[in-house]
Amino acid sequence: AYINGYKQEVYWDENEGKRERFELVLNNSDYLIIGTNRRYDSQSRIPQRWPMTVRYYDALFGGELGYELVQTFQQTFEFGPLRVSDQYLPTYSGPEWLNEFEAEEAFHVYDHPAVFIFRKTAAFSAEKTHHILYDDLPLNQITQVTTQYACPWLSLDPSQPQSTAAYYCDPKIVDVVPQYSLPASAAPTMLEFTPELQKTQSEGGTWSERFDLGSIINTQPAVTILAWWLAVVVLGLAAWPLLFVLLPGLADRGYGFAKLVGMLLIGWGTWFLASARIPVWSRAGVAGGLVLLALVCALIFWRRREEFGAYLREYAGRLFWIEAITLLAFVFFLAIRLTNPDLWHPSFGGEKPMDFAYFNGVLRSTIFPPIDPWHSGGYLNYYYWGYVLVGVPTLLLAVIPSIAYNLIIPTLFALTGIGAFSAAFNVVATWRERRQEALDPDKLYRLGNPWVAGITALLFAVVFGNLDTPRVFVAEGLTKTGYYQSPVALQDYLIQEYTKAHEGAAPPPEEMTRIGEQALADSNSITASVLRGLSRVMQGTPVDIAPNRWYWAPTRILTEPPVSSGGAIAEMPFFTFLYGDLHAHMISMPLMLFAMAFILNELLLAGKDARRGWLRWLALALGACAVGMLRATNTWDWITFLLLSVAGLGFAWWVAWQRLTRWSMLSLMARLGGFVALSFLFVLPYTTWYASVYSSILPWDGVRSPLWTYFTIHGLFLFFIVSLLIWDTGRWLRSMYVRSLQGKGLLL
Repeated sequence: AYINGYKQEVYWDENEGKRERFELVLNNSDYLIIGTNRRYDSQSRIPQRWPMTVRYYDALFGGELGYELVQTFQQTFEFGPLRVSDQYLPTYSGPEWLNEFEAEEAFHVYDHPAVFIFRKTAAFSAEKTHHILYDDLPLNQITQVTTQYACPWLSLDPSQPQSTAAYYCDPKIVDVVPQYSLPASAAPTMLEFTPELQKTQSEGGTWSERFDLGSIINTQPAVTILAWWLAVVVLGLAAWPLLFVLLPGLADRGYGFAKLVGMLLIGWGTWFLASARIPVWSRAGVAGGLVLLALVCALIFWRRREEFGAYLREYAGRLFWIEAITLLAFVFFLAIRLTNPDLWHPSFGGEKPMDFAYFNGVLRSTIFPPIDPWHSGGYLNYYYWGYVLVGVPTLLLAVIPSIAYNLIIPTLFALTGIGAFSAAFNVVATWRERRQEALDPDKLYRLGNPWVAGITALLFAVVFGNLDTPRVFVAEGLTKTGYYQSPVALQDYLIQEYTKAHEGAAPPPEEMTRIGEQALADSNSITASVLRGLSRVMQGTPVDIAPNRWYWAPTRILTEPPVSSGGAIAEMPFFTFLYGDLHAHMISMPLMLFAMAFILNELLLAGKDARRGWLRWLALALGACAVGMLRATNTWDWITFLLLSVAGLGFAWWVAWQRLTRWSMLSLMARLGGFVALSFLFVLPYTTWYASVYSSILPWDGVRSPLWTYFTIHGLFLFFIVSLLIWDTGRWLRSMYVRSLQGKGLLL
């Protein structure tokens, strides 16, 4: 007998030649032999690179091709009647994830590979095989498809409505992405849902089922605003008893952060469950989370009712004013949003469409990761969790996202402001309480007023900006008004001034020469231009500066001339809120302040912590949750606050122990190790799916910023810091004699 064998060339790249080769082999063969899992096991891990090959193996093992499996040769481990395979075969019916536990390739590829023999049956059809290999498999590589100007028959005239289509037109369907194993392993699904997850997402209800356009909350603005703020207050009241027992070191017992923590706990709980495929990210799920949190905190309140009662009797006014300040901040910025509630502007619209799309993708999702609004069938590969946080009151009230957007920004402004207020208030109030027993009551004012400290911190955090506006006024406004580098315009101005001064007479030739020389010299002098511009402004001439430069230029100190040192943006929080882009760094601001308050609480309690052990660990877990979720909210903040938290907790440990012993070191490792581990655990559903394109840290090798930009950006804050240090140093020197320092240092 003669055997004519074919090599199927499975390892060839996906192209028409390989497709024809497959069709030739299948049509002319009676038997197929697969002697190793090297191809079907490895190539199936990168389906975006091998779509036809994966389709072929699925059809072969599924019986769709018309070949039947007649023999399998496999060496298994045996112990009496028990047989255990060290590889997961395509013919098994167990869960596919068992494939991840196969033995090392040296065993199941080289030592004892599994061999399959398939035989052609009467069910085989060349026509059907052709459809299997061709239908929905265009095999166009992404590198071979023209993504721009691919439709020359469409007009490129910007005035024509089809011009955008002409620019982005792509008549070919991309089906092959030539990715290799290492980059593919970072995003094994190409950032797409599996069919099962896609089905779960689609079964969670449509957008219109989640948000009723005709409901009273979406048609009556006054009702919307009132209901929104009441919901935020209720979220805070539901969470405050928990903060009361976890943060006893703070003078306000965490009340300033209660609203944020209520949103954090409910958002994290529903998100974590939804990431485990339990579809609770919905109005009912959020409401259920609120009820559960309220019940737990009601139990805490009842068990600590005497402590709560004593605190409220003494400090109810404190809580009232904290609530009032928060409401005032919300109303203040709500009024600003009401002046321009539109979510887009053709020139200065920012990135609101992107933020709004992400927000809608999160709100529409049933499970997590959320739907990617830009990629049909894909999931969002972005630090999206901030939209979950602000989505809690949105889903709870079923407020239309376009309305909720303009309520979220004032809410974040208020939460950030009161967070800064609370941090400063607690520092000064605790300092006063600890020192008041040792001081004359008439001298308590020297310790500072916590309310003044809080209001000042609020203004510094969310209102005050950098010092670039004066620079813009001088460098752009006065110089331009004074004809800087505009000699022709300055000459015309000087001629007009001469004519006015001489009753309409034109300058004689020698005067024209002098005016021309003066215009050339003064237009190249910044000082002369500024002085002339200031003089003209004082005479009533408007400053020659574009309206947007007042707020835009101070954020682009580093990116615009004369610096032009890169793409860094120097936004201050007020600009962030004013511009209204619902960016990740905006949403993370109150979370960062809560992380600071958590560290402050641990420092204030160091060495005299009366909390029970499990409450200490619960407080540690709450802090770890806030810091960990920064990774999914605004990743760059997470690195900073993880290091800050570790340093703060380490310092609190030293204040408490002040010695190195076996038990103190065990305590340090448990606290720091537990905090870091919990922060990673809380954000695990996010990191499991997120594929980062950054894999290294490199030194900056671009243009460096001049020193004056540092003082322009931070000058206001540096002024107060340095002033405080000078004042405190002078106060210390007035009360300290040199002789009292003897023996305190090497030189004394």
